[in-house]
Amino acid sequence: MVLPARPDELAACGYDGGMDDGNVGNRDARDPRQAGGPADLAGLAGMLGLPQQRGDARDPRGSMGMGGRDKAVHDGPAPSMQVVEYEGQARPAGPNTALEEAKLALDDTGLTLEVGGGRPVRAGYRDLSLIAISQSTALIVLGDGPDAMRWMLEKFGDKLGPIVRELRERRLKQRLTDGLVKVPDDPAELLEFEWRPTTAPLGPGPDGPATPTTGVGQFVIHPWGFVVCPVDERATWIHYRRASIAKVTLPSPGDVVVDGEPGTLTLRGLGQAATRLHDTLEKLRDGAFDDAAGFVEQLLPDAPFGVRQKAGELLVDGRPTRPQEFGDTGWPIVETAVLGEPTFADSYESLCATAGAAAPRWVAMSPVDPGSDTNKIWFLIAMPGNLVALELVTAGAHATYFFRVMPRAEYKGEPPEKLGVAAEQAVRDISEALVDIRFLREPMALPADHLRLPQYLRYRLALAVLPSLAWARTRFVARIVHRDPASWSAAVADLIRWHGTARDEAAEWPGRAAQEAQISAAGGDGGGDGDGDGDGGGASEPEAASDDAATGTSIAAEGAAPGGAAANESKPSGTTG
Repeated sequence: MVLPARPDELAACGYDGGMDDGNVGNRDARDPRQAGGPADLAGLAGMLGLPQQRGDARDPRGSMGMGGRDKAVHDGPAPSMQVVEYEGQARPAGPNTALEEAKLALDDTGLTLEVGGGRPVRAGYRDLSLIAISQSTALIVLGDGPDAMRWMLEKFGDKLGPIVRELRERRLKQRLTDGLVKVPDDPAELLEFEWRPTTAPLGPGPDGPATPTTGVGQFVIHPWGFVVCPVDERATWIHYRRASIAKVTLPSPGDVVVDGEPGTLTLRGLGQAATRLHDTLEKLRDGAFDDAAGFVEQLLPDAPFGVRQKAGELLVDGRPTRPQEFGDTGWPIVETAVLGEPTFADSYESLCATAGAAAPRWVAMSPVDPGSDTNKIWFLIAMPGNLVALELVTAGAHATYFFRVMPRAEYKGEPPEKLGVAAEQAVRDISEALVDIRFLREPMALPADHLRLPQYLRYRLALAVLPSLAWARTRFVARIVHRDPASWSAAVADLIRWHGTARDEAAEWPGRAAQEAQISAAGGDGGGDGDGDGDGGGASEPEAASDDAATGTSIAAEGAAPGGAAANESKPSGTTG
């Protein structure tokens, strides 16, 4: 969530609700029931400082995110964000403050605000916790809590709308980039939406609000799916994974409905662009299944056609799949192909033996990037002691990761096969986090004191915007290194005994420090995962260093980046785990 804005706090800084993102009179411009389609959206875009429609900018062949790839092919890549300067007046929000001459500069990584003779204020776009506009005045809030800075921008004339537009756009793209999303160059589109979360037992998870909501939001399609960022700063983001799209329909002219695992999303007022958006989203979904089918051909080239067909439908973008779904014939074939490396076959057999024959287990597979010919495979096993074990079986990984299933206080000693929906939720959350963090397991496991170190900036930025990662960290218990079979087995047994009786969520397994020390000695704190899979965010990932520079490493060094997991309470996507 961008900001859990409290009415009393907003009132104290001059935000009275009339400035609520374009509210005019008693009409809430964010209410789709008040909007009459593209014409009203164009007016709303002006009030919100978002891009005006150029013809039909929602046309997927045009300038918006859903058609950016086509546009880039024909017109060349969009230029990087340039430095833009504006002059007007500003004052601290609140009573008895005076306007002074002000200069606002926007560059690739953040903003600089100079007011009167005071020192310039430098901030990243991710620091903007609130942006609101009404008539000739805008309110921006930098940070949150007692140290937040609140500024009223006035006297900027006809530049105020473009300022708000640029701030919203750059904040959205910086936060998406922090979340390891490859952001399209084109501006986000403004769309009306209605969200209804799934009523299935697993719930929507970290990908969307847990309650129905409607509004207007910025809409961006990216290679892994799409995101809706509500204009209402207090609303939560909706993330929709491409493989979660079950069906895309056109129920009425101008509307597109997306049905899938997290829930149902209706996009309204699209006009003639609705058909093209429908086709774009279907193509996005089909790409996930095309990738899965290609990997299955590599993994199971001589398997019966029916087994390959079913595996291609199930092993999509990290979706955890149980043996029963492959059938009695298919599962042995898949199991053997996945466990080709002896280290993983031995640990898998040991974990299964410890868990018992009735314990549920899952296998998952995903491309490292959409369209890539390289994949990652992992398995998960429900264990005694309220645990799920994760083993990544590609890229030479040499540690087993353990997560709790249900809150410790709720665990009553149930065996693995009786954990039910709680175990299904746990493996879904873990797998989604693994995909979202691009298979770098270390961000899920690093102790908080290590996470604060400078080399883990990239992880901290991702943690601030990826609720799936935050959920996984709340579940994480320990990782056990495959130093040798005897020590690994002894540590697993000790962890299971301890966690089965643990009731305090803050308690830490006594053996964790020794395991982390082994990982650190193997180079984990220097940038590698320490278990051989290159999970680290330092020297082993030159591209990561480049990405950090692009998202504002220098700003974070000045204090804009959060210091650790505990500091990140406000996330663009909703609830905490």
